[in-house]
Amino acid sequence: MRKSASGSVSRSTPVRTSWRRSVKNNDDPLEMDSFKPLIVTVNNFFKQEEDRLTDEDLAKYLCEIRKPSSAIKRLKCIGGVMKIDVSPCLEDLENTLSPELNPLEPYNATKPPAYKEILEFPLKQIFAPNLFYRNMLFIYPKSVNFSSRSGVARNIAIKVQLIRAADPPLMAFFGKSSCPEMQNHAFTIVNYHNKLIDYIDDLLSFRSPQFYDEIKVKLPVDLNDSHHLLFTFYHVSCRQKSTSDNSETAVPVGYSWLPLLVNGQLPSGDISLPVSLDALPTSYYYLSPEVNLPNIKWLDNHRHSFFIRLRPVTTVFTEDSHIDNFFSLYRQLKSNSATMSEADVHNIIRSMTKARPESLVKFLYIILNKLFNLMLFTSSGYSPFGMLFEKQNKRPR
Repeated sequence: MRKSASGSVSRSTPVRTSWRRSVKNNDDPLEMDSFKPLIVTVNNFFKQEEDRLTDEDLAKYLCEIRKPSSAIKRLKCIGGVMKIDVSPCLEDLENTLSPELNPLEPYNATKPPAYKEILEFPLKQIFAPNLFYRNMLFIYPKSVNFSSRSGVARNIAIKVQLIRAADPPLMAFFGKSSCPEMQNHAFTIVNYHNKLIDYIDDLLSFRSPQFYDEIKVKLPVDLNDSHHLLFTFYHVSCRQKSTSDNSETAVPVGYSWLPLLVNGQLPSGDISLPVSLDALPTSYYYLSPEVNLPNIKWLDNHRHSFFIRLRPVTTVFTEDSHIDNFFSLYRQLKSNSATMSEADVHNIIRSMTKARPESLVKFLYIILNKLFNLMLFTSSGYSPFGMLFEKQNKRPR
């Protein structure tokens, strides 16, 4: 496997190489040069049926798997052994693509790409400044509840598109290994909405389908308030159709959308959305999905029925309101578009001491550059300037 953390950035530019060298000199305990190969053996496999075992149940069982009276013994164990060999790569790989599909040195353009780097999601934040451009979003659809419309929405698939205003969908989705590199949409797998626990559930309600797809999106450089994600829900017919049947295999049964930039912030974490049963009107993207649009029929009276998780991975957006407020202040002062008192400027700069330490470190170079510029025409930069450094020096190591 490629070296984690700093290893994947050491083959692109001299800046990245020097940064990796500085990490090694600090005796980082995560340095992989001394990593010894190991083999992980997995011999317990359990079938997860959505109608019998939820993600939460499975996580609870796995935590108790070593206990003698573990409840997981009630689950059927599937025979098999999987061995995973984990070891450092002893040579520089040629023709490797970054997570953004950019070529990394050494790269021979006459040969097809042989490797793709996998983006790391560290459990703990890495305190390192941003040294290169990265602007991506990972989408994880979780579940949607069409139980009130079980007769027309059983086998559910979700289509995701990134759209700017009323323009055509953007070519922003990374394709699967067997698909083109970039596409203008992504589909989840088809999930069944008509699986029941037992006969009683057959009379009462249907279980919501759960999704396990990871959708990777390249965010545009000029992201603005009109960019949004459009979700279209399809019922996929699984019946064998006759040659004379011209009906469509996939029929849209619902719609939802999510603005991608609200007050300069990207959405992140667990999000729930309402689902419209009717086609969305023009200019819907100007409004929040929380607005109950007139003349639109909503699923379950506009209740939140669709659940997703978003994970931005970006060096463009700070994901911290305190730093965003400072950047906004800087733009206004530089353009003379607003008049602020010295006290207001001081308070906004001072509020950056409340920002998350990892965000301050990531955008450290930009913050310092703007603070130095502010010091040229205001005295407010001096006191908070020292406080920021004091906060970083006190962070746990």
